[in-house]
Amino acid sequence: MLERQEFERTDTSFKMSCLFCKLAFEGKRCDYLAHLATDHNVRLGNPHNLVYVDELIEHIGRVLDGLQCLYCEKTFPDRNTLKDHMRKKQHKRINPTNRLYDKYYASNYLEEDCRSPSLNDLSKLGENSDEEYADWKDVDDTITCLYCGHSDKDINKLCLHMSSKHRFNFYDLTKHLDFYQRVKLVNYIRRQIHRLQCISCELTFESADALEGHMQKTGHCCMPSLKVFDQPEFYFPTFENDSFLHHLESIDD
Repeated sequence: MLERQEFERTDTSFKMSCLFCKLAFEGKRCDYLAHLATDHNVRLGNPHNLVYVDELIEHIGRVLDGLQCLYCEKTFPDRNTLKDHMRKKQHKRINPTNRLYDKYYASNYLEEDCRSPSLNDLSKLGENSDEEYADWKDVDDTITCLYCGHSDKDINKLCLHMSSKHRFNFYDLTKHLDFYQRVKLVNYIRRQIHRLQCISCELTFESADALEGHMQKTGHCCMPSLKVFDQPEFYFPTFENDSFLHHLESIDD
């Protein structure tokens, strides 16, 4: 499985027609997944957690050709009705209770005791119905700092915290970026902090406290180079339902 996953990450000869438009794609699989996410709002999870991508896309294609919704798995009379349903209900994601999809997420191959939550695991949190998902989302709207465990329900108060404690003024540092570049910046920082790795010098530490201390002391809570984070892989969140991303357009000076 790991060999296949590594091949899929680096192979540039992938060819596949888009499931939702006439694009004949050729290139890396992560770029194809980025196209699905940004152009069609199709969320299949972090591309670094995916494996057997070709098979997954082909399976999804067969489901859609059968006029079946990916999420609720209801069947519709024609393609336009199906597309309308999936758009309005935000059902452009897989059914988390369908175990058939488990094989396409690498985290499911790890030992149970040390396994990180997969897309399916995380999707089960309150997504048994649209109403339950909405209720869960409203309750769990706490936004967490990019650099430490501090949280707040107000994105601008959280940004004041980041500016005063971490000397990272999100508004000033990102006002020249477009929306998608800001998304990728947040996802890049989240990934580095999750890996206990400095976003500037990329040194790795033994604990979150050690990493935070290093970044504070060295002033490494700074804006990374655009070429570092402006990559297709960072279209996808490190953590599913990251509330920081939901409030990006609400950040002001």
